[in-house]
Amino acid sequence: MSAATKSAQLSSFFISTHFAGLVDMSRRWSVQKLDPRSRDTRE
Repeated sequence: MSAATKSAQLSSFFISTHFAGLVDMSRRWSVQKLDPRSRDTRE
């Protein structure tokens, strides 16, 4: 495996996980705005 292929896989992995985190964060934000009582208590 070449270094370019490895870095490309790494960047795509980072982008996908980062995007998933953003979606989760925005979903949590919208839920908090709609219903403050459903706030996540783990924080």
